[in-house]
Amino acid sequence: MDPLKEYSSNKAEEVFKTFPYTIASDKDYLRFLKYRKKFHRKNTLAKASAIFIKVAAVLFLPLALYTLYNHYVTIPKIIDNERKSLVAEVPQQQQACLEYVTYSGIQGKVILPDSSEVWLNSCSRLKVPAQFDSVARYAELDGEAYFKVKSNKKWPMFVKTAGVTTKVLGTEFNLSAYNDDSAVKLTLVNGKVEMVKSDMSTIEMRPHEQITIFNDPSRKDIKKRDINDFESELAWREGYLVFNNTPMTDVMKKMERWYGVSFSPVSRQILKYNFTGRFKEESVTRVLDLLSISSNIKYKLENNIVTLF
Repeated sequence: MDPLKEYSSNKAEEVFKTFPYTIASDKDYLRFLKYRKKFHRKNTLAKASAIFIKVAAVLFLPLALYTLYNHYVTIPKIIDNERKSLVAEVPQQQQACLEYVTYSGIQGKVILPDSSEVWLNSCSRLKVPAQFDSVARYAELDGEAYFKVKSNKKWPMFVKTAGVTTKVLGTEFNLSAYNDDSAVKLTLVNGKVEMVKSDMSTIEMRPHEQITIFNDPSRKDIKKRDINDFESELAWREGYLVFNNTPMTDVMKKMERWYGVSFSPVSRQILKYNFTGRFKEESVTRVLDLLSISSNIKYKLENNIVTLF
């Protein structure tokens, strides 16, 4: 060690030993220590906060996108699926059900528990609970019916048929949905109707519109047309049997339900014919006579079986 530096160090030590001073008695120093400790704690929190803010900034965008997706896509999809499931599968009623049936050549009118009115065509069957619950009104139809539903936006009605469920709020419509028919046909007179198919796809209808949905899963096409005159579509309510260039397969089904007969065509060539006519209170033989006159079809009626050849 340099002699000069050693001398200076020893001299300083001797000088300071004579001072009445200790670190514990230095109030300024104690305040300094306290301030340094506090500063260190704040600095640590500040650093931790900065790190947290950086992490939060990194995670904010993915979390925000997930929240928006969940709110606008996932949750509405779940709700929509639940709604469609409710529409597509009418739940079993927990209370007693009423069943209304009409037979060949008979039309009837039914007043539902909510005072809605339903007219049933021949060979139709309508099933409803003795009392509708507070959530929705449910009905099942096999056949053809004209509905005049009492309006209530908070109390929808679901009419289940073969492969299609119809949701209505307050409207008038004609629904032809026999289980043995190849299609369901709905004619909307007024109001609003939503049809839900078995594959959960929905179809909204507007007044004076008719839609035909085929029951065959292999057929995806849907026929839709505007109707200005409902007379031919609703004539059955007045006791009229109407054919308007109707294919022979549909003519035979209508006559079977109207007259309680069975058809047996000898040749499939007969099924290519169409028939037009309007009848009220005519006998089955009268209608068959006019069918024979207007086409190249002959018939034989025996034991309520009509053979066409």
